[in-house]
Amino acid sequence: MEMIAVSLLAIALFFQSIEYWSIRREFMVGGIWSGPDVLLNRMFVAHLSLRFALLPLIFVGDVAAFAWSGLVLSQIIICLRVRFCFSGGVESILFYSQMVALISVLFPGLAFPQLFLATIVLSSYVLAGLHKLRQKKWRQGRALPRFLFDSWYSVPSSLFNIKKKLSGNGTTMSLQWLSWFIILSQIVLGFLPFVPGGIYAFIGVGIAFHFSIFYVFRLNRFFWGWLVTYPAVFILALRLAGDS
Repeated sequence: MEMIAVSLLAIALFFQSIEYWSIRREFMVGGIWSGPDVLLNRMFVAHLSLRFALLPLIFVGDVAAFAWSGLVLSQIIICLRVRFCFSGGVESILFYSQMVALISVLFPGLAFPQLFLATIVLSSYVLAGLHKLRQKKWRQGRALPRFLFDSWYSVPSSLFNIKKKLSGNGTTMSLQWLSWFIILSQIVLGFLPFVPGGIYAFIGVGIAFHFSIFYVFRLNRFFWGWLVTYPAVFILALRLAGDS
């Protein structure tokens, strides 16, 4: 389970690093996040390449702690430079996952970090669902059209074809049912691991949910970002089953 978690996290960090590298010019002169010190800008961009060098080292026992420390430090540097979490909640999830990996290497056999990560990710589902539930536009199905049809995301053309087929109240009613499905799915996901055998439903529903987000909005890092926490949730479910 530990190797699965490390492998998934390595994939997520690889995609994250590619994204940072692809926008490296934005940190240079004239870029969105460029600073007044040209040398400092170049040093920051150069440091991004180190992330690719550190990733293979997380699988080497003797230097794994060093590699994780470098990746965590790099994440902090990027957040300070950009002045916010670059991709929202997924940045926080990946940061917590890296911290858990680092602590696990430094203190093998310590279960608390994994349980803490599982609590964080389960809470994220519940809080996201409750946040939508409190908003009238989500309950009425008026929030989804903005994301699906009027957003800057690369939404597949097939969804626009579906929009054309729907009209009037049919569109509103269909999107309202879909909105409630999303709200309830997020809330239920946070409690499934506490039900006997529910961890397998959690994994299946969670993967399907995040893959649909990936397909619709092309947010691949959200798919990998939450997926890397599932081994920790699995460990929590095993401990709950053992205590019952």
